[in-house]
Amino acid sequence: MSMSAVTMSEEQQIYTVNEVAQLLRVHPRTVRNMIRDGELEAFMVRSEYRITQSALDAVRMRDTGRQKAIRPEDKRKEEEG
Repeated sequence: MSMSAVTMSEEQQIYTVNEVAQLLRVHPRTVRNMIRDGELEAFMVRSEYRITQSALDAVRMRDTGRQKAIRPEDKRKEEEG
C-alpha cells in the first residue's frame, strides 16, 4: 500500500530506532540487528529506519524468550517471588 493510500483510520504511531530501543530496554544496535534479521518490520525514511506501532506490538507479543520481551510488571513479579 502506498503512503498516499493510507486513510485516517490506518494511521498509527511511528517510532525511531532509538525510541524503540528505549521502549524495549535494549541498545539501539539491538533494534537495528532485529530489523536486519527480519525479527522487526521497519521501513526507511531517507536513511533512517522507522517502526510502526503494529510492528512493535508484534515483537512484544512474540514469545522470543529474550529479556527484552519481559514487561516491567513481569520483572517485578520475578523479583518479588
